[in-house]
Amino acid sequence: MTGHTLWWLILLFLIQRFSCEIHPENPFKLQDSNLTATEGSCIEIKCQIIKSVSDGPASWFWMKDAVWINGSFSATTIFSSSESKHPVNAHFAKRVKYISSPSSSWKNPPSSLCSILIRDLNKTDTGNYSFRYVGTSSSDIWTTQPFTNLTVTENPCLLTFEEPKNVTENGNVTLTCSTLSSCTSGLKIEGPSASLSQSKPENPKKTTLSFKVTWEDDGRMFSCQTENNTDPCLIRNISLTVGYAPKDMSANISSNIVKEGESVSFTCSAKGQPEPTFTWTKDGRDLDSKANWMISSITASQNGSYICKAVNKYGSKELVVTVGVICEYCFT
Repeated sequence: MTGHTLWWLILLFLIQRFSCEIHPENPFKLQDSNLTATEGSCIEIKCQIIKSVSDGPASWFWMKDAVWINGSFSATTIFSSSESKHPVNAHFAKRVKYISSPSSSWKNPPSSLCSILIRDLNKTDTGNYSFRYVGTSSSDIWTTQPFTNLTVTENPCLLTFEEPKNVTENGNVTLTCSTLSSCTSGLKIEGPSASLSQSKPENPKKTTLSFKVTWEDDGRMFSCQTENNTDPCLIRNISLTVGYAPKDMSANISSNIVKEGESVSFTCSAKGQPEPTFTWTKDGRDLDSKANWMISSITASQNGSYICKAVNKYGSKELVVTVGVICEYCFT
């Protein structure tokens, strides 16, 4: 090896080392360059941690269609670790979910991830997506390159399945699921009461399920999908809200017989929609507006019956508990 060749090798080594020090490796990497999904479905944009990231004060967020202008990115923020610093666009606020490791684990690559899931996709979601991390110093700011390009294709069977409003106990309800005229598949509604009276109307673009609700139907889930669907993200779900007066009420005390000076705990519970409020009374006088409360040191004058009342917009219910107080220093 000539001296001239050795000199060039040393120079190349120094250039590479100097370059690495100026441009350290980006610890964040998007797994896919291009993704395609169907309108109404969902997509995971996978982000990997390939190098340890310090667990210090930092903010990080996901961007759509980011453009570098005058020293900063102009973009639509779709998810943010700090909405006070990087507010999320309303179009994405309820549709984007962070599904990966907490940022405190990012110092332990390569198992850590920084991925998101976008649900209920629209064709307007087509675009370029990137992840940006902003640490405490200028050398601790990162943006994933290249971006992930997402293409959302048209869905000929886009579904509409909405929760019915103002449903009350013992009322009749009809759930309606419909799709576009371009859809060639039939529809089906599934749920705990789906076998009652699901109809197959003349219009194949719409199906209904009718039944009489009870208070126990409150919170029950129903789903609609096309008959040949294989994508769980294309299933539309609703949770039925049924208004009803307080039921399944219970009222208890820690002990029915206590000595003067001892503590007594009162507990009350009831189901209801909306959630009932509670009031404890004794001899017509309000004592507490919480479901659970306590007398820390009971006296003989507090002997007697206590009433718990549960109330909501549909009605009320009350129960009585009785406390017997033994007067330790009383004489008969």
